[in-house]
Amino acid sequence: MYPTLTCDPASFEKDLSGRTYIVTGANSGAGLATVEQLVRQGAHVVAACRRPSAGAEATAPLAGERGSVEVMELDLGSLAS
Repeated sequence: MYPTLTCDPASFEKDLSGRTYIVTGANSGAGLATVEQLVRQGAHVVAACRRPSAGAEATAPLAGERGSVEVMELDLGSLAS
């Protein structure tokens, strides 16, 4: 009754070294899960979130992974951010 979503597992093994990604909402939920996967694959990730302290706390466990994380403040409701 429901469509089946499939994903090629090889896409989670691709080496992303040398690539940079910007992820919004990076301190929780789907945003954090995306950051975690990208860093495990070697990417540099700019983790954009409204509260940098929360972003830093959420991404701290990734310190030993292949990639790296840079937390930056971003409030999509404010052009000044």
